[in-house]
Amino acid sequence: MFDRAVLWLIEHRVLLPGITVLARFVAEVRSVEHNRIYVLLAAAVSREQRERFERLLVVAEDARRSRLDQLRTAAVNLSGRGFQGALERAAEINELGACALELPDVPPAKLAALARYGLGAKARRCGS
Repeated sequence: MFDRAVLWLIEHRVLLPGITVLARFVAEVRSVEHNRIYVLLAAAVSREQRERFERLLVVAEDARRSRLDQLRTAAVNLSGRGFQGALERAAEINELGACALELPDVPPAKLAALARYGLGAKARRCGS
């Protein structure tokens, strides 16, 4: 977005705003858009779904990873038992109901970016 704005300004021989003002403006617009998307996502989730998703983030006292981390880790065992585990994992993910959410006002590219972020983020234990 920033590069396109700079190109437009150069092509139209606009001197002001300067680069730093433009960078701040782009950052502000992105922040407003992120907040709008988060509000839309929060509104699309029912209370029951929110509670289920939040339970996925809890790291048990005797565990090193949250249930979310366990679910998003692919099976490495290529045997029949590993395949069965992968199917059970897929069924558990499907039961969460995230695929049923209606999000017509959120761009698909933004949803994909959030999904990629979710696959890489780690749930941290409170206080650590």
